[in-house]
Order: sequence, then structure tokens, then C-alpha cells
Amino acid sequence: MNGAVRDDTLLQLRVTTMFVQKLDATLKKMKSRNELQANVSTQDAVDVIALQAIAAFISKSLE
Repeated sequence: MNGAVRDDTLLQLRVTTMFVQKLDATLKKMKSRNELQANVSTQDAVDVIALQAIAAFISKSLE
């Protein structure tokens, strides 16, 4: 899927969405709530941050 098709698909979303890759420009254009998480260096740190981000995302989504 090329960038333009992907962006069009993402821009049509109307539900809260969590992304695991960096899509800065597209995220800024989206109307639904979304979050961007920073990268870290070790796999253990990635796992901890990912789990924390997922838990926080789910909590916010249930509000």
C-alpha cells in the first residue's frame, strides 16, 4: 500500500486508534484521537514502554 492510499484510509477512521509506527504528518491530519510513542534503545525498555502505552491507551479509550 503506498503512502497516499494509506493516508486516505487512516484519515477516514473515526475511532480511537493506537499506532506502533511513526506517521507524524498523517497523525496531525486525523480527526480521531491518536497518540505517538517515542522509540527507545533496548528490547526490554521497548516492551515495558509498549505495555504501559497500551494500558494507558485502553484506559483513555474507556473513559
